[in-house]
Amino acid sequence: MNDPQVNKTLTYLRQVETVAQEVLAKKHLKIELSNGRNKFNEAYRALQKSDENHAFLKCGSCYLRFPKDVAIDVLKEDIKTSTEEIDELHEEIRRKVSDLRELEHQPGIVGFGLKPLSGVEARAISKGFGDH
Repeated sequence: MNDPQVNKTLTYLRQVETVAQEVLAKKHLKIELSNGRNKFNEAYRALQKSDENHAFLKCGSCYLRFPKDVAIDVLKEDIKTSTEEIDELHEEIRRKVSDLRELEHQPGIVGFGLKPLSGVEARAISKGFGDH
């Protein structure tokens, strides 16, 4: 295996496989975080509909009793944190997929780097086109 071409090929394949494994791992983590966020949303909605004054939240391996308002605030913060982490992972996956396509000598995906308009931008466009 002293052939430089074989070593170059093996190095290339290792790089491609490493990046592909990173993409898959980040996708799996994104799914886990999304499932967790869904559970936070379910708990949040159930707590909003509840007539109870207190709620139990699981912290580690024990349950703690909180006033309803505090529990709702904790859930809102958890939902916000989860959403931010999912968005960061989405951006990392996007970059890794772009790196992978570059390693594989494939052209970039058209529109892959597009980002949605923010609420402010969408309202500005609506005003610009006369939609009030």
